[in-house]
Amino acid sequence: AEINNKEFIEYIVSVQDSILQEKIQKVLEMTELSRELQRQKWMLEALKLEFSGLEDQNSELQDNIGELQDSNSLLSSEIGELRDNNSLLNSEISELQDNNSALSSEIGELQDSNSLLSSEIGELQDEKSQRTILLVFGVVIAFFVGFVLSRWRRG
Repeated sequence: AEINNKEFIEYIVSVQDSILQEKIQKVLEMTELSRELQRQKWMLEALKLEFSGLEDQNSELQDNIGELQDSNSLLSSEIGELRDNNSLLNSEISELQDNNSALSSEIGELQDSNSLLSSEIGELQDEKSQRTILLVFGVVIAFFVGFVLSRWRRG
């Protein structure tokens, strides 16, 4: 009976040893899992911080997009105004070109009139020159006739 007890005790010790080995193995696995869990928590915290930073950046980018859209609207308005001004300027340029054409025509007419007047002035100057020559010639003749008559009366 003692052998059976001894075998039974060895068997119980062996079973308890196996159970203890399994528990030790489970504790080691749990410790490793606990470490892995801690690493995952740290990674999660790091990701939360990074996500928070990304949210801040996203918020800043949204603000920048809003400002750019406002600027874009202002620029579009200014472009519209510039196009309107350009159209007005083109209209004014067209009017000025029309006026320039009309003035060029008037200048042409005035130049033609000027040429006619110059011709008339030339003709009048020729007539004046001829009259002056005739007057001088008449005065010379009258002087000569007067001189001859005065000599003839004297003797």
